[in-house]
Amino acid sequence: MIVNVKILVLNWNGQDVILDCLDSISKIKYDNLNIIVIDNHSTDESISNIHLKFPDVEIIALDQNYGYAKAYNKAFKLIGYSEDSFYMLLNNDTTVDNNIIDEFLHAQNKFGSKECILGPKIYYMDDEKKVWYAGGKVNLSFGTIKHIGIRKEDDANSYPVSTDYITGCCIFTHNSNIDKLNGFDELFNMYCEDVDLSLRARLLGIQCLYIPKAVVWHKVSNSFKSEISKNKILLKTSSIFKLYNKHVKVHKRYFGLLLLFLKSFISGFKLLVSKLYKMN
Repeated sequence: MIVNVKILVLNWNGQDVILDCLDSISKIKYDNLNIIVIDNHSTDESISNIHLKFPDVEIIALDQNYGYAKAYNKAFKLIGYSEDSFYMLLNNDTTVDNNIIDEFLHAQNKFGSKECILGPKIYYMDDEKKVWYAGGKVNLSFGTIKHIGIRKEDDANSYPVSTDYITGCCIFTHNSNIDKLNGFDELFNMYCEDVDLSLRARLLGIQCLYIPKAVVWHKVSNSFKSEISKNKILLKTSSIFKLYNKHVKVHKRYFGLLLLFLKSFISGFKLLVSKLYKMN
């Protein structure tokens, strides 16, 4: 029997991107899929457009914008955990390779356990040779939370490797792992939910694995229309403080935070200079 996979796409006012996302999902070469859009009370034409162009897609229409963590948790409770099923959580501003499910399941079978959380290689949508995510690195005591390979040209690595965290842009795991973790921590409304989930998973012996043959393209920071924005910086900063308060002992907390903000400032400054240089 072919195992069931439920693809959960979180959406809020994503009429400009959601149809491309669903179109790519519709081309996936796998026979036992359920496609579910979790809509955070969109006020645009997202839902009507989905009904019109993808009538077989199920929509969980929430009564308000609950953000990332709470919206997914509400969907998990509605769907339940009784069925032997995998979840693939996906941002609405992505498109996927048509072999992504086979690559994830092949890696999971090779690993030999359902106790794993898998993440794909993710490229920038507007530069298909440039990597946005090729695994994650976390060392909170030394101020490290970063995507491996970000803004670099692709490498030749094609083997699954253990990684510190899986980005929330695309998460693939068996529903039993979500059940064990009690979903996302709703303390995090946006940013760091994925890092927190991965850290908690690893404490329970659930391994995080980066699967480079599973491929996604991401329209980075579509919600904010830019990689650098005031709202994004404020939300990210708030979530980082929550992450440190939860996972780092007090005597190590502030040194790590200082290093992290210093690294983030340098990285943001380099990105800004790079964009200004391209404009000129």
